[in-house]
Amino acid sequence: MNFNIAIDGPAGAGKSTVAKIVADTLNMTYIDTGAMYRAITLLSIRHNKSDINDIIELIKQIEIKIEGKRVYIDNEDVSDDIRSIEVTNEVSRIAKIPEIRHVMIQLQREMAKNKGVVMDGRDIGTIVLPDAKYKFFLTADVRERAIRRYREMIRKGHDVTLEQVEKDIEYRDFQDKNRDYSPLKAAEDAVIIDTTNKTIQQVVEEIIDVIKGGKVLFYSFIRFICNIVIHVLFKIRTTGISDFPEHGAVIVYSNHKSVWDPVIIGCVLKRPIYFMAKEELFSYPIFGTILKKLNAFPVKRGKPDRKAIREALHVLENRQVLGIFPEGTRSKDGKLLEPEPGLALISAKSKDVILVPVAINGNYKLFSRIDVKFGKPIKFDEYYQSETLSSRELKEISVALFSEVANLISS
Repeated sequence: MNFNIAIDGPAGAGKSTVAKIVADTLNMTYIDTGAMYRAITLLSIRHNKSDINDIIELIKQIEIKIEGKRVYIDNEDVSDDIRSIEVTNEVSRIAKIPEIRHVMIQLQREMAKNKGVVMDGRDIGTIVLPDAKYKFFLTADVRERAIRRYREMIRKGHDVTLEQVEKDIEYRDFQDKNRDYSPLKAAEDAVIIDTTNKTIQQVVEEIIDVIKGGKVLFYSFIRFICNIVIHVLFKIRTTGISDFPEHGAVIVYSNHKSVWDPVIIGCVLKRPIYFMAKEELFSYPIFGTILKKLNAFPVKRGKPDRKAIREALHVLENRQVLGIFPEGTRSKDGKLLEPEPGLALISAKSKDVILVPVAINGNYKLFSRIDVKFGKPIKFDEYYQSETLSSRELKEISVALFSEVANLISS
């Protein structure tokens, strides 16, 4: 293969296992950069070295090899040793040292210079291989990641508790995300995959589909172009987006003033978003195909559309982001319209869905300022416990939820 694949993510997201299978499937070389940092950490523990220069000198004196699932330091198999609690507790401290990361990054780039590499870690898509053709960021709930790591460690004979492993992962997450040099984060053009409640094979298939299908590349390309266009035409100011959930099923709902609304929301969000679009737009063959590649799906306006609701629920079941305009149509004068009950209906039928209100404020005149305000995430289940809601209740809930958008506009 004449390209590289970068797979990033926090501890326990499944990136190493997935990366190995993807590499085998595509007949590419797998490089586990996390194992490399663990090997250096193990080495520093064995030699009782904490000084940066001493550790760098150790790196220069040894050879780290990765062959399949095995990791070697000077021909010694340390695959199990690098997964010990002692190494796990120290690896973030070692890995965040800029001088050590610099040495390791150069080594990793050298390994990937001839292409054909699947590399996983925490900064592959952002720092190590920013020009990788395909970039993925795997994530999952902290509890699920802890359960995975706990089971792995128990199988290997380690004496640990689930609570201890979960605390270690939370600490590691904090360390990785907040280090000054090369912190853990998704690349702007990475495909974000939530692996919670998904099998390894499902995640692998999702990645392979992206690589072979090209849909995400098209989405990323159009998103890139649209980003340039909207920032040329308008002055976009975004607030509150830092609270947006990094993973899990999310419904983004907003007021609707212009055809630019879904474009702007899709551009400011890092996660891909799926939108409902009126059925008539899909009647044009070429334009309809483009819409589908941009994660849009048709909905009949003015009456219940069971097919569209099933598609929306499918998006949320896959723990993706769904965009909804509760008013059902664009407001001609910019004033808020009464929301339809669909927002509450889809939310009630979804499990563990988080809703995020968004207010778009501006007149869309050339070079004018457009304010995009993201509200605090709302857990639907915490507000509405009833499994069977009447039409009247669904309407009332939609109105109550949509009032959050009104509050954002007036704030």
